[in-house]
Amino acid sequence: MAPAMAAKKNDLDDELARLYRGPLEGFTAARNDFAKQLRKLGKDADADRVKSLAKPTPSAWAVNVLFDRDREKMDALLAAGKKARAAQQAAVSGRGAEALREGLGTVRRLIDELRRLGVGILAEAGRGASRAIMERIGTDLQALALSPAAAEEASRRWLDRDLDPPGFEVLAGLQLAGAPVVDIAARRAQREAKKAPAKKAPPPPPKLVHPPKPKGETERERKERERREAAEQARQEREAERIRRLVEVAEAKLERARNEANTLREVAEAAEKTASDARRRAEAAEIAAERAREKADRAAERVERAEEEVKRKGQAIEGYLLGRGPLHVSLIAGCHADEPVGPAMLRRLVAFLAERPADDLLLTAITWYVVPHVNPDGEARNAAWSASTVPAIDHLGREDRAYDLSLYMDHVVRERPGDDMEFGFPRDANDTGARPENLAVARFLAAGAPFHLHASFHGIAFASGPWFLIEEAWIDRTSGLREALRRRVRAMGYQPFDVDRGGEKGFHRIDEGFTTRPDSRSMVRWFEERGDPEMAAKFRPSSMEYVRSLGGDPFTMVSEMPLFLRPLEEGETGRPDDLRFRAFLDRIAGRSAGEVRAEMERGGVSGMPIRDQMRLQLEFLGEGLNTADP
Repeated sequence: MAPAMAAKKNDLDDELARLYRGPLEGFTAARNDFAKQLRKLGKDADADRVKSLAKPTPSAWAVNVLFDRDREKMDALLAAGKKARAAQQAAVSGRGAEALREGLGTVRRLIDELRRLGVGILAEAGRGASRAIMERIGTDLQALALSPAAAEEASRRWLDRDLDPPGFEVLAGLQLAGAPVVDIAARRAQREAKKAPAKKAPPPPPKLVHPPKPKGETERERKERERREAAEQARQEREAERIRRLVEVAEAKLERARNEANTLREVAEAAEKTASDARRRAEAAEIAAERAREKADRAAERVERAEEEVKRKGQAIEGYLLGRGPLHVSLIAGCHADEPVGPAMLRRLVAFLAERPADDLLLTAITWYVVPHVNPDGEARNAAWSASTVPAIDHLGREDRAYDLSLYMDHVVRERPGDDMEFGFPRDANDTGARPENLAVARFLAAGAPFHLHASFHGIAFASGPWFLIEEAWIDRTSGLREALRRRVRAMGYQPFDVDRGGEKGFHRIDEGFTTRPDSRSMVRWFEERGDPEMAAKFRPSSMEYVRSLGGDPFTMVSEMPLFLRPLEEGETGRPDDLRFRAFLDRIAGRSAGEVRAEMERGGVSGMPIRDQMRLQLEFLGEGLNTADP
């Protein structure tokens, strides 16, 4: 049934609230009927507005019903969020942190309660609530409570879509005072306090107060009474000790849960903020790329010479030193010239860190050595495809961009071993035969050694999902990292790329979505065993091996984000030499743009949204920081 007619703006808003809280399956019909009624009354502007309204997602609809059914709890959530935001500035400056923690604790408790109620609402409507939907309900509630950008939705008390999480700048301020997730210095101090020899003992349990000795009590009665009192005292002490242990275990579990949840929120919001201008820049880049393609077509006979000239331009490499904390972190990207997302993410991360106040814990707890692109000449050689993107939809249902497979196949430039920068770092201080870029980056990183964490952000042309490579020496210390990332990948609607390359080139499968990172020794051995010593001699240490050679026991890791998502065919291994995969490449090589699009549709191939790639890179970084913190 369509909402009743409204004569005033406030009445219209009330009717829209009823529309968005009504049965989800009947939304479209009710919306259209309502628009028709408005048009009959001559309210064309209102009718156009109503007609354009989007059907809410199941998670947004559940929140709308919560506004109606559980008004008191929703009011309490909005009030607690307002109080927490008001206390934010005082907490960040070192005052009132306890009040902020209490406010955030109230927000988290109410979100947990309301999320469970929202799942129940979906169940009543005959709709299952997947983990992703549960997370989206929680994110919507969190945004209503903590995000100034959601003020309109909080005021009108209904959602037409899922909300973005609170901005990173909001969560950072709240969490730095209210939660320990990136408070690395505080966590270290807590651990050192636990190691201190003079550990303060917990207060003893209350002693039993003995009643006065009864008059006329015999010796036997006295002993029996004392025995009972001693037994009761012992029982109370045992019970107190049991309760103390239960409290410690519960607090530890709660702390871990808070750390994990807060880390996921923080790193996701870093991606949201830093990628906010991606679409605008991408659209402008499409025009530039088209002009570049036209110019390249006119100069086809000079392509080889032109590419060599670009390679030798010697463009400057940008390296950034930020922060002054005890945790030393090195981040690089662009080691392969045809992997543009990692450099884009690091440039945005650098811009974000540069805007933080000097007393921000991201800067006082961490020293960052960041090289967003170690190979700017290679980046320029791939601009003909990487500067141009096509529309895509990210996992939140928002407009995003992805790369064009046809342009990629026509213009991608992949440097061969010997020019490859990931395996091009100097073997020792006297190795001057490496590329000048590698030598420059090596000098920059050496100044910050030893490191606790080193990450190299890569891409993979085709995969069925995200893939993560980690330091073999840290396998036993990364079970939490691996499980957290798998959960996040699935919550975003993707599947971890699970491939077993059987140790080839140093790729040893650890578990789903995780493999050991390759090393130069394994690369050399692989080519030597195949009778190609000339190729084997071209491999120098990787950036991970080089950073570890600088001392310490750094956790090294590599992200491999697919440029194009390609589901594995039945029986396909995921290995690059799989015959089905090679056949797919043959089908699209040299084809027209229309033929490539048709093949993508037949094979279920799509460009992975760039914003989602960045989100998962930052998720990996956030988990890596928690893992590497000594």
